[in-house]
Amino acid sequence: MTSIRNGRVFIVLLFGLILFCLVAPEHALAQALESRITQTIEALTRIVNVLIVGFIVWAGFLIAKGDGSGFGRLIYGVIGLVVANASYLIIAYFR
Repeated sequence: MTSIRNGRVFIVLLFGLILFCLVAPEHALAQALESRITQTIEALTRIVNVLIVGFIVWAGFLIAKGDGSGFGRLIYGVIGLVVANASYLIIAYFR
């Protein structure tokens, strides 16, 4: 009777150990993937910000040249900059 009980305990512990070995690496991989996604989002936000600031500078040159379309482009650039950074802040808030 005792050997049967010990055998069952051994099987349950073995199953628990196998389950832990299967779940633990996935958790570690999920954390690595999450940090990689975070780094990618931050890099893309920087790239978009640089592009939008370049767009705003270009609109400023158009305004300085006397082109009337520069004002609309300047407004679109500022709105784009606000939207891009607001979306990043929303993502960062819920992380």
